[in-house]
Amino acid sequence: MASTSGDHTMRIWDLNTETPLHTCKGHSHWVLFVAYSADCQLIATGGHDGHIILWNALTGEMRGNPMKGHKKFVTSIAW
Repeated sequence: MASTSGDHTMRIWDLNTETPLHTCKGHSHWVLFVAYSADCQLIATGGHDGHIILWNALTGEMRGNPMKGHKKFVTSIAW
C-alpha cells in the first residue's frame, strides 16, 4: 500500500507489520495523490508543487526526473 502526506512524502507500507518500508522524498509541497501502474511496478505521485513523480514500487527510488509541466497543483492521474 502507498500513502501521501502533507510532509512532502509518499510512503510504501508493509501491511503485515503496519510500518513503512520506504519513505520517498522528492516533492517540495503537499503530496495529493498516489496511483499504482496497472502492472504495479511504478507508483505516480503529484501534488501542490505541480510535479508528477514516478517511483519504483519495490524500492521506493525515484524513476527519472519530476515532470514539471503543470503550473498549478495536480490532484489525480489515470494510467
